[in-house]
Amino acid sequence: MIPKEVRDKVGLQAGRKARLEVEGHNIIVMPPVSPEEFIVEMEGCIRKGAPTIRPSDLKRMWEPRVSQERSR
Repeated sequence: MIPKEVRDKVGLQAGRKARLEVEGHNIIVMPPVSPEEFIVEMEGCIRKGAPTIRPSDLKRMWEPRVSQERSR
């Protein structure tokens, strides 16, 4: 459980997801990426034509992979 004071500092809501990164012996707590932020990050990766997957579905697939890569 993340204490309320910490949640308030980083903009997290109780019971919601958070992103965590490990840097040395420190754990970095961050709010999750919003769908809008994710779309901006992915801009340029999407090709012409109608999308074959919803951005929210792509985000769900991307988040666990990024977390695993950062923890290595």
